Amino acid sequence: MSLASHNEQHIVSAFEYGAADYVMKPFNAQEVLARAATHIQLRQKTIALKQAQQQLETIVSYMQDGLLVVDQAGLIQFANPAAAHMFKQPLEPLVGQQLGLPVVEKRTTQIEILRLNGAVGVAKITVAQAKWKEQPAAIVCLRAISDRAS
Repeated sequence: MSLASHNEQHIVSAFEYGAADYVMKPFNAQEVLARAATHIQLRQKTIALKQAQQQLETIVSYMQDGLLVVDQAGLIQFANPAAAHMFKQPLEPLVGQQLGLPVVEKRTTQIEILRLNGAVGVAKITVAQAKWKEQPAAIVCLRAISDRAS
């Protein structure tokens, strides 16, 4: 494939193979500099976004309150380590389990949680309606109040 090609199929192929941009010859120096500046800005924003994502993941992973995202079918779509600890089970099996749709009449209420080992714990729960992966979901925050044997 010729790099100086003006053939539309060559340009499309370049993008299909992963090109981020395509400059045709003869090139305009100002256009090339403007494109380079845009790519540098995009790269800087991508790096900043990755750093923000890592910071958020760190916060969610180390917070002491349990955090669940429950879809409209009542299935857990996300759980943080604190939620898994409250249910006394590994994190991976918790995702995909049926929780049901939490109904909280007041801003905060208490619930009993049944753990994997059959023990019952008490948690303070708050529920907020949100979107998760562009779908309606409930964000459920759990704060352990006490533990008691069943």
